[in-house]
Amino acid sequence: YLCPSSTDYVRPLRAINVEGKWRIIVNRIESYGVKYTQTARIEECNVVVGTSCPLVPSCYESKCIQKNVFHRFLVYNPYDYTFPFTIEKFRLPGSCGCVVGAFHL
Repeated sequence: YLCPSSTDYVRPLRAINVEGKWRIIVNRIESYGVKYTQTARIEECNVVVGTSCPLVPSCYESKCIQKNVFHRFLVYNPYDYTFPFTIEKFRLPGSCGCVVGAFHL
């Protein structure tokens, strides 16, 4: 717990994939009484990324960094008539970390 963070579980409906394109994510769909969802766990830093880690002594260089993970979602593309469903990768915030550098007097 060197950099404070918040964790959440999300069920996105739209997002930008790793290629920078907006996609419609198949989520919260009900069919024949079964509800289909795609959930991802995210963790975001509660401090400004690049600032010193709160619990590291000031004699060390340190900075909080946002780490990301790649998550795959089933997406729907209404413009692709031959195969409108596919799985694509999305970059999501995965954890908040602390990088500790050199010791300074």
